[in-house]
Amino acid sequence: ARGHARAEALHSMQSLRESVLEAHLNSEQAKSMLDEVRGSVLCFTSALAADLADTQRKVVDRISSVSLMNSRLASRYRREMQLRKRLHNQLVELRGNIRVLCRVRPPILEDGSGPPAQ
Repeated sequence: ARGHARAEALHSMQSLRESVLEAHLNSEQAKSMLDEVRGSVLCFTSALAADLADTQRKVVDRISSVSLMNSRLASRYRREMQLRKRLHNQLVELRGNIRVLCRVRPPILEDGSGPPAQ
C-alpha cells in the first residue's frame, strides 16, 4: 500500500511538473504574442501619426489655395461691378442725349407751315 501511495504521489508530482512546464510554455508564447502586438501597435501608431500629419498639410494647402482663389474672384467681381456701373451710367446718359437730339416739335408758322406760334 505504501508503494502504491508512493507511486501515486510520484505520478501526481510528474503530472504537476508537466502542468507547470505547459503553463510556462504558454506563458512564454503569450509574452511573445504580446511583444508582437506591442510592436504592431507602435508601428501602426507611428504610421497613423505620419498619415495624419500629411493629411493636415494637404488640408491646409487646399484651404490656402481656395482662400487665394476666393480673394482673386472677389477682386475680379469688384472690378466687373465697377465696369458694369460705369457702362450703365454711359448708357443712361446716351439715351438721354438721343432723346434730346431726336425731340420732335410740331411745325409752326415760322417754319413755313402750321399754325402760328403762341
